[in-house]
Formats: sequence, structure tokens, C-alpha cells
Amino acid sequence: MLLAVTVPTVLGAGLDVLITGGVHWIFGLVFVAAAFHAATLVRRRDLLAGVIVPPLAYCAGLLAAVECGVLDAGPGVLNHLASLGTLLALKPRPLFLGTGLAAALIAARWAGTRGGPRRCPTADSR
Repeated sequence: MLLAVTVPTVLGAGLDVLITGGVHWIFGLVFVAAAFHAATLVRRRDLLAGVIVPPLAYCAGLLAAVECGVLDAGPGVLNHLASLGTLLALKPRPLFLGTGLAAALIAARWAGTRGGPRRCPTADSR
């Protein structure tokens, strides 16, 4: 599931940087679609990963954008982390939307597995 969200998100960030010079709507749209699609593919026993993975993939996409020169605070690891933190503060909507949609789908799938009343096979045979 990690690759199903991270790879399209990083590629979307790279495409957005090439086309617009920053992270704008292409990156957000690709992330939301990838997070929702990955939430549909996750196994029932790993449903919690469907909520944990999208924020990590979002950060990986923003970090790829920082590496491409978007909002570069300067050389060094700490400056890259500062740029990442600034982009997280400036672009939170796709993160919340993608993670929220994935969480809603995961919750619906989990509620479906909890199921309604179970019948006893011997009670129906009487």
C-alpha cells in the first residue's frame, strides 16, 4: 500500500514542478486519488495502514518537490526540513482531504466487516 500511494504522489509532485514550477493542483489531485484508490485495495486485516500511509506519502511528495527546488531554504538537511515544514503549513488541504477520504472509506469497510447479527446454523434447522 505504501508504494501505491507514494509513487503516484511523488510523480505528481515532479510533474507539477515541471509544469507550474511549484506544487499546486496536479499534486493535490494525484495525492487524493492515490490515497482513495489505495484505501480500496488495502486488505481487511491491514485497514489501519490505510489511514497511516497517506500522510507519509504526502510528506514524501513534498520532499521530492523541495528537492526539485520548490521553496528551497538553502543547502543542508535542516533547511530541507524547514522547507518541508513550510510546504506542509502552506498546502494542508490535499493532505486533510486525501487522508479524510481514505479514513472514511476505511471506517465504512471496517463497519462492514463487523457485520450484523449472526445466525446460529442449528437454530434455522429446527
